[in-house]
Amino acid sequence: MNSSDIDAHEERWQAVLARDASQDGVFFYGVGSTGIYCRPSCPSRRPNRLHVSFYLTQTEAEQAGFRACKRCHPNMISQQSRHQALVAQCCRLLAAEGEQGQSLSLQALAKKVGVSSFHLHRLFKTHTG
Repeated sequence: MNSSDIDAHEERWQAVLARDASQDGVFFYGVGSTGIYCRPSCPSRRPNRLHVSFYLTQTEAEQAGFRACKRCHPNMISQQSRHQALVAQCCRLLAAEGEQGQSLSLQALAKKVGVSSFHLHRLFKTHTG
């Protein structure tokens, strides 16, 4: 391992320690003692550095024999992306209803997209301001 590899590993380790969400998707880390791989932002207990290996893709981690973490779900689309898609779907529904001269209540809109009105209100506020 050359010095640039060592530096990259140290930067990745620091991202794991800081639970840096900006590094999610950039790399994944596997924990040899548990056999799982996680995102850098995983809220699980921090592993012993001696048991950690880094991978650039999920496929690399899985080929090395690791399974996806059940807390951070590194093999799924990010929760942020799902929330953005849900808000975009609501915007399209609202635009379509507006073109027809109708309006949807929060409860009706939430029912159409399959979430609670409280959850939809919070997501919409977070993503649209």
